[in-house]
This record gives sequence, structure tokens and C-alpha cells, in this order.
Amino acid sequence: MDLELAIEEIEKTIEKIRERNKTIPIIVEGEKDVKALHSLNINGEILILHCGMEIANLCDYIASKYKEIIILTDWDKRGWYLCRKLEHNL
Repeated sequence: MDLELAIEEIEKTIEKIRERNKTIPIIVEGEKDVKALHSLNINGEILILHCGMEIANLCDYIASKYKEIIILTDWDKRGWYLCRKLEHNL
């Protein structure tokens, strides 16, 4: 894949996330992630995972309020763990 094609695919993915976030909230790990999404003009509802709530309680809240959610965690070991934990509890 050449650079132009890779950039085009990234831009398409960002646009899809932007459109879906108009009706579906995104859950991220922290405030820096919110700022990063805002810098990409993704301005729909964004929930922060590290908000002081236990994951189980946060999942109960999410499940009671939303039909769908977009999970965007970091691509590190902790992010992978949190994503799996959210998927399991939701």
C-alpha cells in the first residue's frame, strides 16, 4: 500500500467515525483522547473510561443508556485489556 492510499484510508475511517459519532457515543481512556478526537473534528458524545467509576458500574450505565457504543482504547497492553473488559461487560 502506498502512502497516498494509506492516507486516503485513514481519512475515510476518520470520516466514518465522525458520522457514526453523531448518534453513537465513543468511549476513550482519558482526557487526552478526547482532545485528540476533537482535533479531528469528532465532536459527538465522548465518554471517558477513567472517570472514577468502576468498569462494571460504567458498563451498567452505558448499557442502560445506549444501544451501541464505539470503543477507542489505546493499542497498548492496557488498552487491549480495557477493550476486552468493556466488550465482556457490555
